[in-house]
Formats: sequence, C-alpha cells, structure tokens
Amino acid sequence: MAELAPQILIRPAERETDADHYRILLAAAAGCHLLVDERMDVPPSLGALLLPNRLAAWQRALKHAVSELSATLAQGQAARAAALALPSTEAAPPPWAVADPAASALQSAAE
Repeated sequence: MAELAPQILIRPAERETDADHYRILLAAAAGCHLLVDERMDVPPSLGALLLPNRLAAWQRALKHAVSELSATLAQGQAARAAALALPSTEAAPPPWAVADPAASALQSAAE
C-alpha cells in the first residue's frame, strides 16, 4: 500500500461515538501515521500527532504528512510496531469467539 499513497488515519472527534479507539488501534497496526484529536486518549507509544479542534491545524498536519512521504511511512511503521507490542488486556478469548459445541449442534439441526 505504501506505493499507492501515504497511509494516514485522520481521526477528529466531533461526537461522543468518536471516542471509539478501535479504529485508531487498527490503523496503527496497519502501519498508518496517526493524526488524532487531542481530546482522545491514545497510548503515547503509538506516536500519534494530537491536534486541536481547529480546521487549519488539521489541514497543515495533513499537507505536511503528504509532502514528507518518507517520514510519514516511517512514522506508520513505528506506530505498527508499537501497536503490535501493546499488551493484551484479555487473559482468554471473549466468550463469543470460542466455538460452542452446542451451537454447532443447533446449526446442524437447523440445516
């Protein structure tokens, strides 16, 4: 993907639902350079550029990220390494991820 375009995640936070960090972690794990609203709680190790809620600041940051492609890609690689190094918060897979033999029997009966 690096050959196609710089990998940049732009993540403003206008609504309460924007506080979801899942997209940020996925983007970091994919190697994206992160431009994130400063009001979001992002692990410092991801190297996200935290921006104020001002359009001009976002425009400058995006223009800089695009004009400095090699630095943007290097920051994306660092974000990926940091995201993959984050400790897991789960000791075991969540219940919905574990195959349930009873559910398999129900599915077979329904077929």
